[in-house]
Amino acid sequence: ACVDPQLDIHGYVVANQELREVATVDLDVRTIGTLVEMNAAEAAYDIYHWGRFSRIGLQGGYYPLQKYATGDSHPSNTVATAFSNHFAALTHPSDNIVDDAILGKGAFDSETPRLRRVIAEASMVTILLHIYALDSMYEAVDGCNVEAWDRATASLTGWAEGTENARGLLFLSIGRFLCSRTASCEVSNSDHGEDSKVNKLIMLSLKQGRDAIEAG
Repeated sequence: ACVDPQLDIHGYVVANQELREVATVDLDVRTIGTLVEMNAAEAAYDIYHWGRFSRIGLQGGYYPLQKYATGDSHPSNTVATAFSNHFAALTHPSDNIVDDAILGKGAFDSETPRLRRVIAEASMVTILLHIYALDSMYEAVDGCNVEAWDRATASLTGWAEGTENARGLLFLSIGRFLCSRTASCEVSNSDHGEDSKVNKLIMLSLKQGRDAIEAG
C-alpha cells in the first residue's frame, strides 16, 4: 500500500512531515524515468522542470529536480566546483545532461528510450541530489541547522527507504546493487533485509552528524 511513513533507515529517524515531503523527490525520479522509457519525453520534461511529488515545506510549493541542477552551490562544496570546472563550457552542466537524456538530444540523440532512462535517473541520483546533499550539509554546519542536515539525508535516502522491506531508488541503492553483485551484503538491523556495509556506515555517519549539530 502507498503510505506516508516516517523515515527510519538504520536508526536515522525523520518524523517531520516537511522533511518527508523533501524525500518524495525519489518519486519524481522514478516517474521521469518511466515516462522517458515510455517515449513520453515531453511529460517527463514537464515533471523535471515543474515537479510532481517533491515539495519543500508544507507551504513551499513544488521543488522540481531542475532546481537542484541550477541552484548555487555552497562555496565549500569542492565536488560541485570540480564538476562545474570539468564542464566549464556549460552554465548548468548537470541540467544540460538530464535535459538531453530526457529529450534525446545532443550526445543522446541516437540512444534508445531505455538507455536514456538509465542516464537520466543515474544523473539525477548521483549528480543533482548528491551535490544538493553536500550543499545542505555545509549549510547545516555553518548555521547549526538540524533541518538542513535532515534535508540532506532525505535527498539521499528518498521516501521509499522508509517503508517496511522497501528498496529505495536513490543514493543507497548504489551500495545495495554493488553488494548484491559481489555477494557481500549484510543482514540489516532494521526491517530492510540485507543491505551493504557502506550504507550502514553512511547512515551511522549521518546520524552522528545530526546528533553533533543538535548538541551544538
